[in-house]
Amino acid sequence: MRQRGATLTGLMVGLMISMVVVLATLGLYQSLVRATGTAQQDTRQDTLRSASLLSAGMALQDAGFGLEAPDPQAQLLRVAAQAGVALLWMQNTGTQSGPQCTGLFAPDRGGLLRLPAQACTDLVGWNWQAGLLPLLAAAADQPPQPRVAIALEPSAACSPYGMSLGPFQAPRVVLASRSHTGVELTSTHCLVNFAAAPGAAGRAP
Repeated sequence: MRQRGATLTGLMVGLMISMVVVLATLGLYQSLVRATGTAQQDTRQDTLRSASLLSAGMALQDAGFGLEAPDPQAQLLRVAAQAGVALLWMQNTGTQSGPQCTGLFAPDRGGLLRLPAQACTDLVGWNWQAGLLPLLAAAADQPPQPRVAIALEPSAACSPYGMSLGPFQAPRVVLASRSHTGVELTSTHCLVNFAAAPGAAGRAP
């Protein structure tokens, strides 16, 4: 009786088909891993970006706090610098003896930096760029981030945190950026320590 079995050609064809299937599966797996990793990184960056805007908003509530006569024209300043935009203000939170100057800086390359608070008596004469250089050097090694826009309205109708405190005018700051999908992220803050209505000054609740 003639025996039948697999020929060498049949084995080679089967092996080739198996290799193609394995390679296709590996390629699909690598694509899924890359897509998952990218999605996780984008989500992490969006979360950090939102947290940064929230942290910046909390810092803004100290603007004008503790000053004897808060004056937004002299103690609140938006400066367009060569490498970005800065929002500077004075405060007296009690962490140092006397008033301090501090602020936020939005570099043209993206991101948002907090300027270290320094004792000062004059916001216009404060050399804020000296404290900015180390921050820019440290951020140079970080991946590029979406730009953050800083807008300052010297006087606007404010209701901080949606509370009904009665109509009053105060400076309003809007921080705006975008997520990795292009969705606009905005954060609006009333600087109630510079409020025009009597009794409205003081740290926001």
